Amino acid sequence: MDSHPGSGTEFRIFFRALKKEDIGSVPVVAAPVAHGTERILIVEDDDAVRGLSVRILSGLGYQVVEARSPHEALQYGRDHLVGIDLILADVVLPEMSGSELVNRMRTFSPDVRVLYVTGFDSAQAVQHGVDPARDVMVMKPFSQEFLASKVRQVLDFKGV
Repeated sequence: MDSHPGSGTEFRIFFRALKKEDIGSVPVVAAPVAHGTERILIVEDDDAVRGLSVRILSGLGYQVVEARSPHEALQYGRDHLVGIDLILADVVLPEMSGSELVNRMRTFSPDVRVLYVTGFDSAQAVQHGVDPARDVMVMKPFSQEFLASKVRQVLDFKGV
């Protein structure tokens, strides 16, 4: 490392050279990604996040229904009183919070599972009605593997 006042710091990193036979000798094994067939209602006002979530989960075999707003989600809930296994809801939505939406959706489907998606930290999520001790949250941005594992975790939970 060379450091000179007024001109910055230069770092040099040296890596051990690999022999040709070393390259590719360590197999890369990806962890299996959890699949399912349950029906998931995705409530997200951000088109990019909603689109990514739909692609990930439908690609894993889930039946995915998407709603751009809480009112679309509530309409779907009224029209399809049963059959939603999981609500994947943004914590902050236009017109109402994700937790308020979930409370209203539970009038149609009391046992529905919930997974919140947020760009906020836990303290800010609490201000929008999410309880980190009780509710499961996924932080944005997320990977396919992480979202899939959290969805499976919530769907498979056998608690009270």
